[in-house]
Amino acid sequence: MDFNSSSENTDESIRDKRGVATEKLCGYLKKHKIGARGKTFKRRWFVLADNTCTLLYYRSAQDIVPLGEIDIASASFSFNVRNINGPSPWIFEIT
Repeated sequence: MDFNSSSENTDESIRDKRGVATEKLCGYLKKHKIGARGKTFKRRWFVLADNTCTLLYYRSAQDIVPLGEIDIASASFSFNVRNINGPSPWIFEIT
């Protein structure tokens, strides 16, 4: 999958079931499925689930049920540094 990051990524303080404040890494990314027709990136809200080592993605930050998840426990990440001055400089890939 290819991702186009945005400057809207945030660390958010949330409360767990006990009411204890915890930190979560979340934010909007633009997701593109490899093999999909065209180069359309879909904007999705991503949340890192540390306990399962997955990225959960939602249509928006207000959604409760994720559209899907990406297991990143054994994933590799790649970033093309030659593209840094290009039209879409912040694209990275998870395989």
